[in-house]
Amino acid sequence: MKNLFTQQLRNEFQTDSDVYVSIYSVIRKPTKGVEWQKLHLKKLYEQAAHKFQQRFSDHSWEPFKNYFQQIIDDDLFWDKHNGRSVALIASENKLSIIDLYSLDVDRVYVSQLPAVLPLIADDQLYPEIDVLALQNESFSYYRLRHGQIERVHFSDDAPTDSIKALGREVDEKNVTFSSIPAGNGRGHSLSFHGHGSSADDKKIDQSNYFRIVAKYLQHHNDIDQKIPVVLFADSQQQAVYREVSKSKRLSRFLTIDKSPAKLTAAEIKKDLETLKDRWNQIRLEHFKEEYDRASDRQLLLNRVELIAQAAAQGQVRELFLLPISDFSDYFTTNDQGQLVLLDRPQDDILEKVSDSVWQQGGEVSFADLNRVNEQSPAVAILRYQEQQ
Repeated sequence: MKNLFTQQLRNEFQTDSDVYVSIYSVIRKPTKGVEWQKLHLKKLYEQAAHKFQQRFSDHSWEPFKNYFQQIIDDDLFWDKHNGRSVALIASENKLSIIDLYSLDVDRVYVSQLPAVLPLIADDQLYPEIDVLALQNESFSYYRLRHGQIERVHFSDDAPTDSIKALGREVDEKNVTFSSIPAGNGRGHSLSFHGHGSSADDKKIDQSNYFRIVAKYLQHHNDIDQKIPVVLFADSQQQAVYREVSKSKRLSRFLTIDKSPAKLTAAEIKKDLETLKDRWNQIRLEHFKEEYDRASDRQLLLNRVELIAQAAAQGQVRELFLLPISDFSDYFTTNDQGQLVLLDRPQDDILEKVSDSVWQQGGEVSFADLNRVNEQSPAVAILRYQEQQ
């Protein structure tokens, strides 16, 4: 499954720096205050400086010091960051600040590569998707970000219903006028009555309305065109919308196959909340399918040292890691294939492997490897089988 976030990481860390200092700090400002938060970051900064001098004494600490000191001295910094943690990842010529909304991470990494595994894990806990709830003559739009549901509110002239989109011609088609003699025979009077439009007219009206909605959403400045869209509608409406919109954003795997008509706001929210579990189930099914297919084609590696070699050569298409709560205790295998705990947080083999993979266009995902009876903390799917 293509991961938009790993592509964003590749764009963010396209630098020639050979040293990265990555500080992850939990955010406790609401309960402990700004002064505690500044003091806590200062302690992490001191750890980073010490580790930097141990590993990269031939490099200057000055550019890193300047980046982090500005954050420590900025009382307003913590007002701008309201997640669970924040990542400060510095190279010699750039500082990247990225919020984590689901994980508490307190870690310091000093390495030749940016430490991004906590970022990837945080991103994959919840789906980042939009939801289009469609009815015959109206729509509503929702965003799911970091486990939170937000309804998008549009301007008054948005085509949120068919009257706004098509004018009153739809209603007017349902009215028939006739002229009949008045009771005294000297003139005529008008009468009218409503009647249902034909099935063909209704289909045309629905197609036209859905086409207008699709065009509006496609060109709306506040709609991220890279985020996938889940359709929340009955199957017939979904089929019509897919046909007229031809949007590549529409999810093929994830839908809510029911009409949102007559549902309360609480009922809609309940349906939207089911998307997380279904999304995780789809990710698990994808992993199992990829694992079985790669195993059959002899494109699977599950020994960490072999994965490291393949990653360094750009051979890994997708890397799956077992979720680890604190991102510090990693494993490798000895010559007998037994797991051995690595007590080397500054020379973390899985961090290095994952960096090699995503920087060379591969995907990095967290998956429950126990579901396929794997004992390794990582498995890799190769792009091709190396010739012997």
